[in-house]
Amino acid sequence: MRKNDVVEIVAIVDQSGSMSSVRDDAIGGFNTFLADQQAQGDNARLTLVLFDDRYLVPVKDVPIQEVQPLDHETYVPKGMTAMNDAIGRVLVELEEKNPKKAIITILTDGAENASKEFNSVQIKSKIKAAEDRGWQVVFLAANIDAFAAGGSLGISGSNTFAFAANSQGVHEAFACMSVRASSYRSA
Repeated sequence: MRKNDVVEIVAIVDQSGSMSSVRDDAIGGFNTFLADQQAQGDNARLTLVLFDDRYLVPVKDVPIQEVQPLDHETYVPKGMTAMNDAIGRVLVELEEKNPKKAIITILTDGAENASKEFNSVQIKSKIKAAEDRGWQVVFLAANIDAFAAGGSLGISGSNTFAFAANSQGVHEAFACMSVRASSYRSA
């Protein structure tokens, strides 16, 4: 495998307190997403960012085949929703690394309410720069108007998905994340 064939997959996943009611579903959904991506072959590296009012990176730039599933120790919902800070930090790190192909997926069950480093105008600019590089940014959201929130960040409607904040909805959101990552990897 050539370095240029590797796709960077970045999953930015909300673990704020509101995710507590769907914790098991979020763990199971991510683990199914991971298994799906591992079955696609070894042409990907994964970074997993978990955010609340903290920024946690339990998996950073790891070959997809080596990533371990989430469990109750690695996914612990609490705190507020500092989504802009998580997106901004991810995009700054990706810009520095400058991969040829990257797909950034953002999954949240609520509105931004705790960021201190980045505002939505800055995020919109960073997302446009990412898309100009040929990277794909996908936004999945519940409990908010996903299309308005995604649009305010500059994410196109075709890359925005609304899901219900319940067991089925969370599993569908991670399934959608997997389909988009698979499609991007094979393109």
